[in-house]
Amino acid sequence: MSNSETMKLLKKKRVKFRLLKYPKTVRDTTLVAQHVDVSPNHLFKSLVVIDSTENPLIIMIPSNSRININCLLYSILKRNGLKMATKTEAEELTGLQVGGISPLALVGKNIPVYIDQSVKQFNWIVMSAGQRGVAVKLLSSDLLKITKAQIIKIV
Repeated sequence: MSNSETMKLLKKKRVKFRLLKYPKTVRDTTLVAQHVDVSPNHLFKSLVVIDSTENPLIIMIPSNSRININCLLYSILKRNGLKMATKTEAEELTGLQVGGISPLALVGKNIPVYIDQSVKQFNWIVMSAGQRGVAVKLLSSDLLKITKAQIIKIV
């Protein structure tokens, strides 16, 4: 699903949003936050994680955070064999380019979404709109409702 399809989904769901553009060549999340003029805490990145049965999960965390897949997510999700997807795996599993992976673009693909509990601090967040160089600002509550994301302590 491209960002235009993501926008159609948001319009269909009557979600207020704002598109934010930045250079497609910018990949560092700190620089993305600067280009779209938001705090890195408000910018959430989507990580593709694979479980032992090769099923993908989307893990959303603030862009300036890191996680230890083996320790942290096993203790939270109780799944063995979790690993970060490689670039190739992430793109094959989602149909999206790394840097443009968005749970909004994956609605209906039966990929579970988990988001860090820090999302509760913010009325709105910014995240990828489904393609490199385009982000979307929307209410956190709308993101949670549309993606059916589970809020968990990740970072």
